[in-house]
Amino acid sequence: MKRFLLALFGWALVLTVHAQNQTQPTPYVVIDNFTTDIKHLVIGPKHIKEVSVLKGTNAVKKLGDKAEHGAVIITTKPGTTLLQLNQILDKYNIPEADRKLRVCINKTLVRQPELIVAEASEIQTVEITTDRYWQNAEDANSSERFINIKATSNTK
Repeated sequence: MKRFLLALFGWALVLTVHAQNQTQPTPYVVIDNFTTDIKHLVIGPKHIKEVSVLKGTNAVKKLGDKAEHGAVIITTKPGTTLLQLNQILDKYNIPEADRKLRVCINKTLVRQPELIVAEASEIQTVEITTDRYWQNAEDANSSERFINIKATSNTK
């Protein structure tokens, strides 16, 4: 049962940014030595060694006010390579001129790209595109260019 719950939780951690526009507070996430939130984390269960959840005053005592909505502490397995946005853009040779574009993951706009933490093998490609999922109908005809990080959704 514990293994099933860990796998289920890990699957949930694979970034599905469709919920990104929710205004509900999300837990603070510490993954190895990176800090982020669930909305900006791209990792599959095969890379997760251990998950701890802190709630209430325990979270705030250990991690400060940023954990007032709870905290998830994730330890990854050996061999896991975590990347932040600039490292991803370097790895995929995104030109300096394009690095100021807004960022999407799987065609969904990321509001705080500086919080992105992704396991390297979960990224299929990074491209410059005008194709994205629109949250507002009035944006649908935009020809704005975006950086799109295509992350795998099959995390076995």
